[in-house]
Amino acid sequence: MKKVILKKLEIENFKSIRNLSIDFEKETTISGPNGCGKSTIFDAFTWLLFDKNSHYETKFNIKPLDEFNRTKRVDTTVSGVFKIDDKELILKKTYKEKWTKRRGDSEETFNGNETIYEVDDVPVKKNEYKKTIEESFCNEELFKLLTNPLFFSIQMPWKEQRQLILNIVGDISDESVIDSDLELEPLRTQIEKGIDKLLASFKATSKKLSEQKKEIPSRIDELNNSIVDVNTSEIEKTIDEKENELTNLEKVINGLVSNKDAIVKIKEEIANYKSFKIDIVEKAKERTFGEKYKLSDLLNEANSKLHSKRTEYNNLDNSHKSKLSEIEQLKEQQTLARKEYVEINNSSADLSNIESCCPTCKRAYDEDYLNNHKQEIIENFNINKANSLSKLATKGKELGIKIQEISKRADKDNEKKIELFKEINQLSKQVEELNTKIKEFNNEIAFLEEDELAIGHYNNLISEAELKISELENSDNAVTEKKEYEEQKKQIKNEISELQQKLGMQKNNANIVKRILDLEDEEKQLSAKIADTEKSIMLCEKFIIKKVELLESNINKYFKGVNFKLFEQQVNGGITETCEVLVNGVPFSDVNTAGKLNSGLSIINTISDFYKIEMPIFIDNRESIIDIGETNTQIINLKVANSDSLEIEGGYFNE
Repeated sequence: MKKVILKKLEIENFKSIRNLSIDFEKETTISGPNGCGKSTIFDAFTWLLFDKNSHYETKFNIKPLDEFNRTKRVDTTVSGVFKIDDKELILKKTYKEKWTKRRGDSEETFNGNETIYEVDDVPVKKNEYKKTIEESFCNEELFKLLTNPLFFSIQMPWKEQRQLILNIVGDISDESVIDSDLELEPLRTQIEKGIDKLLASFKATSKKLSEQKKEIPSRIDELNNSIVDVNTSEIEKTIDEKENELTNLEKVINGLVSNKDAIVKIKEEIANYKSFKIDIVEKAKERTFGEKYKLSDLLNEANSKLHSKRTEYNNLDNSHKSKLSEIEQLKEQQTLARKEYVEINNSSADLSNIESCCPTCKRAYDEDYLNNHKQEIIENFNINKANSLSKLATKGKELGIKIQEISKRADKDNEKKIELFKEINQLSKQVEELNTKIKEFNNEIAFLEEDELAIGHYNNLISEAELKISELENSDNAVTEKKEYEEQKKQIKNEISELQQKLGMQKNNANIVKRILDLEDEEKQLSAKIADTEKSIMLCEKFIIKKVELLESNINKYFKGVNFKLFEQQVNGGITETCEVLVNGVPFSDVNTAGKLNSGLSIINTISDFYKIEMPIFIDNRESIIDIGETNTQIINLKVANSDSLEIEGGYFNE
């Protein structure tokens, strides 16, 4: 257990305190009237450690004010001497104004403030200062919990309260909860994904099923409204009567005599006359344009050959140009090889870098050694030279052979190009001649005299036949009667169709009734599923209640005089998580000040035991409590008293 004791606090120009030095003991009580600076001592303590006041606010005035409520031009300093187990730690913080006076100015200029940090009288940077506090004491959140009895119950969010309690007492496994109540056994196989997710899943399923069930009555009403009242036997009887009427009309229509057959026969004759006319025209066309058609066929054939030869010529020309380009590249390589051959052939061995003495001992080499060494260099050079010249000569020959081969192929391409050029010229002339001959033809059909007589004869026959058809149609009363009967027949068929549609509605009624029965059955099944799901929801909620009961029972072993309410029962029977401090069964908000402070001390004792650290506890409004609960931690009481100035018990100070 780390034990932190505040031994001394020195305050200078902090809020309303001009200069105050306090030595603290295990329990120190500072008393005085309202506004005399009791809470300022606590503010100075929290500012020294965390740059905040005792309400954990970062924005507050730390500088004292003059009689006009203006900030005084002074430096604020707070220092504290702490005993941490057997070691002493001195922390000091100074809030210093920065003033500068430029050359030529009569007054100094304010350039802001700076904070100076010291640890054991040694200046340090802010980060190092904060690190020292966290390592020597604890982090800021734990500091709030350990130094203020009301912080946990009033300022800490309930979810954080709940999590802290569970961290202290430890959670209870789902298996243990199920083992404690046989009714929870059905959840054992489903609890793996967690009770919260399982409960959410069941609630979502219940909601979905309820929505599906809610839709069914309106769907059934809609189906009932779509049922049509149909008299099947009456409709079938009417259909039989209508079909008999149709049969009788067919007989009447078939008995009518008309000129229809004669008109059909005349129309066939007209078609034959028109066919004879077409034959005459086609023969005249063939006779007039036969030669032109032959010339057109020859022109198409010539154009096709001309296109083919031009394509062949273009491909051959591209191939010929490619070969010539390749020959030029090979010739450039041949020229470079010759140039390299001449350069190597004219070269000689370089003997200028031969050393005449040993580079290590500086002793001159023998003349025989030098001559042998030179001869060896010349021989090696000549061998390499001969090899290089041989390779270049071989390369030159190979390039020459390749140039000759490609040149031969290029010459053949050129010869073939010349032949194709001649063929193209010949075909072009042929196309031009054929176009000229075709243009000379007259595009009018040339009829023979006998053709014109025949066409006139057939035209007369067609006119006479059409006139005869018109006379037959005008004299045929049966046609008018037949049209009237056909209209009656059409009307009866429409009536039969409408009656058959009504019979179809009867079949549709049967389908609707079947669908209604299916929906009613579906509604029953959904009700059963909803009931099962609600049972599962109740089981999950019972599981949570049971777990909370076990947790609360376990928690109560760790806290004296304090209980915790970890869930709330809702009006609809459900439960929601919460965390509320109870003092002897009374909600914290309804407890008097003494009860709140003592319950806060009990909570601090448990948190201190869990984190293995004790910090000084500041108790404000100490006058509202006579006896405080047991604690091994240093207590600093801030008490309102009917006196003229600050007074101290269990310590001393000089102002």
